[in-house]
Amino acid sequence: MAVDSYDSPVDESKVPLLPTPSSNPPPYQPASTSTPSTSAASGSCPTCSAGSGLKHVAPPLLPCNYYAVRRKGGGKVGGSMVIDPSASIPGHLLMPLPKGKKESDRENLAIAVPYDAVDIDVWICDRAAEEAKSSKVLPPEPSSSRQRATVSAQDVVRINVEGLTTQLRLHDMGGRLCDLTVKGHSATRLALPRSFRGPLTLYTNGTAPEFSPALRVNVTMFYEDDAHKHHCKYVRKCFIGEYGAEQPDPPKWTGSTVDVISPGSTYIYYEDEQPPPPFTRWEMFLHKLASFGPETPDAS
Repeated sequence: MAVDSYDSPVDESKVPLLPTPSSNPPPYQPASTSTPSTSAASGSCPTCSAGSGLKHVAPPLLPCNYYAVRRKGGGKVGGSMVIDPSASIPGHLLMPLPKGKKESDRENLAIAVPYDAVDIDVWICDRAAEEAKSSKVLPPEPSSSRQRATVSAQDVVRINVEGLTTQLRLHDMGGRLCDLTVKGHSATRLALPRSFRGPLTLYTNGTAPEFSPALRVNVTMFYEDDAHKHHCKYVRKCFIGEYGAEQPDPPKWTGSTVDVISPGSTYIYYEDEQPPPPFTRWEMFLHKLASFGPETPDAS
């Protein structure tokens, strides 16, 4: 795993980072083939296809679900993760929920490192492949199929990531809906797959959020207000993709959503584009300065 130059002075040998394959890269796959890929045939997490530029292949990692990291005193989180929302995890293996939260509130991926860096790549297992795998394993009785769909299948994946400087690259949503919350106390970089379509809410201060050229043409701005929420001065409501309401006045959006809370600089782009410029010296200074903070900032 590459370590960025702005990391805080933490003994990384004692800090468990997300698993990253170092000596076993993904096997080569030709650009075009007439037969289905091996991953799709076996029902595992598929290769993520790029829209027009870079091609990011899911690493050979075992998928997980309900993964959570909470570090109040620092310690960066970096690496790659494959999420399987259909995986059932025993409750005694999961992080205890905060007071007032229910199991139905548990997020598929939750990272809170307010005084250090978060730099991760995320893939979500393909829903169609999981359904094909389930249809081969389950008996054909209708009652069993209905119970399987109700208990195990998750259509909405919830991801909540917070860091001092936050870089999240969501490469593939696996044909699912996604509720994504990203918070960077000093700077935020967010990459989305080209398949994403839904509302984007931005909480920022004086620095206006930046979009890549390819993403900018697909963003519709609805309003901007100095609402002073989440310790930020401005709130902006946007929509990524073509907005076409099925009815004149839909009561509630039921698709994917993204909330970005970033008092500092914000850059949002497509995951198959070239990555944004590195953090500025001022952003790195804030990172170093805040790494000595004794308590977690208020998340409200």
